Amino acid sequence: MADVLVTGGTGYIGGVLVRSLVEQGQKVRVLLRPWSSRAALAGLDVEESIGDLGDPGSLVQAVKGVRRVFHLGATVRLDPFAAGKMRQINVAGTAALAAAAREAGVERLVHVSSVAAIGLGPREKPSDEAHVFDAAGYGPYFTTKHEAEEAVQAEVARGLDAVIVNPGNVVGRAAVPGGYAPIIRMAARGNPFYAPGAACYVPVGDVALGCRLAMERGRRGERYILAGDCLTHREILSMIAEVAGRKPPRWPLPEGPVLAAARIGDVLGKRWPAAFGFLNRTSARLLFHDFCASSAKAERELGWRWGSVREAIATEVAALS
Repeated sequence: MADVLVTGGTGYIGGVLVRSLVEQGQKVRVLLRPWSSRAALAGLDVEESIGDLGDPGSLVQAVKGVRRVFHLGATVRLDPFAAGKMRQINVAGTAALAAAAREAGVERLVHVSSVAAIGLGPREKPSDEAHVFDAAGYGPYFTTKHEAEEAVQAEVARGLDAVIVNPGNVVGRAAVPGGYAPIIRMAARGNPFYAPGAACYVPVGDVALGCRLAMERGRRGERYILAGDCLTHREILSMIAEVAGRKPPRWPLPEGPVLAAARIGDVLGKRWPAAFGFLNRTSARLLFHDFCASSAKAERELGWRWGSVREAIATEVAALS
């Protein structure tokens, strides 16, 4: 019988977390849809629980008998074209899982959220865990991740022991789609342009470590930012280019023309959403603002540290080539 349930265990962070738990000798159950790729779980002795965050009944079955839950399952889209799906999975699915965990007597749940649920923070004054959410205008992903945290906190008020972690942009793994991989792939091929904004970047292995530390040391009902390094878009793109042996970007993108083109993406994306995931006003606005956050609380209370973003990017670039 498994002791730990992981949702999203086949994903970018989840696969690394599951592997680390198995290597520690823990018995792990993974919530899987019937069609989910098992690539991230290759060679691992894990128990499979077939279900979906959109199916509350399957979540009740998934939590039976486990003491701890790591909840990483989510729909991650920076465009506005899957708002309904994100609300169903990110909000309703999280609420159903948290309720099922409480009712099953789970000892602790770690909800893996995102800095998107916290909001904007300038590079010179990064946001922290007490930041009042101010990113509703940046699309349904930001809003639904914030509302998912509210759903977890509602169950905490009913007796659930839960801790929330908020990773930044995750880098360092190319075997599984997700994370920052599309941008790394684009920059590694050569890209002359950059936008003036900034964001946080963190190695995937260190996020998995932060999840485990939150389970062991986090305080009930608290959130912990696992943001890593705050870098401008030019800095991160230059880092990728240098690692890949390409020229760094030199030309700043003009905000007006980019947002004008993004309006076209808003219209066409309603018909062809997959083709306009990056060309729409929701995603384009992110290029011109800072989304930086401080990991000081996680360092102080969890003893969490993160490693080299550059080395993580080098690992990913090597795997992509």
